[in-house]
Amino acid sequence: MLRHAAVLGGYAVFAGDDEIGTIGDFLFDHTNWQVRWLVVNTGNFLAGRKILLPPSAVMLPDPGKRRVSVEATMRQARESRDNDPHLRSVATVTGYHIHATDGDCGHIEDFLIRDTDWSIQFLVIDTKNWWHGESILISPRTVKSIDETDGSVRLDIDRERMKNRPAYDAALPVHPAYEEYFRAYYNGGPPGKPR
Repeated sequence: MLRHAAVLGGYAVFAGDDEIGTIGDFLFDHTNWQVRWLVVNTGNFLAGRKILLPPSAVMLPDPGKRRVSVEATMRQARESRDNDPHLRSVATVTGYHIHATDGDCGHIEDFLIRDTDWSIQFLVIDTKNWWHGESILISPRTVKSIDETDGSVRLDIDRERMKNRPAYDAALPVHPAYEEYFRAYYNGGPPGKPR
């Protein structure tokens, strides 16, 4: 299932019966759009330190309880590290301005993450400063570059392609047929409605 990064943020993280903190951020590899680490704010568990947990240690989120369980030991949680130059922070990139090939078109509002493999499937773009103010989805595969110096993301598609994309309603789950149609559209398919 696809989940909003903004909603997963704040979920409690449990190792066994012990709460070790809350999800504070996600670090993703911008070369393949894969979440590599969950950043966990440990609160009292480790005197407020932040730790990194691999998504492979995370069981499916429980939205009813707003929590995730991890199969990491407390020792693994205490000793987690990473220093990869390809990693980007979801919290940092949220808010970056989006530039299509022919002009500005909004900013990143959120990310949709698949909870089974922790891959980023869509960027949620707020277009209020460009076009009708609605949120739209774009494929991360359309991203050419992420520039941390000016807080921008450059795409390899134009604004017209974005305007004609399949409709998106944030209140509804993104089902597999929509995902398939959406990917086909951004790979050159015609505009219209998913089956």
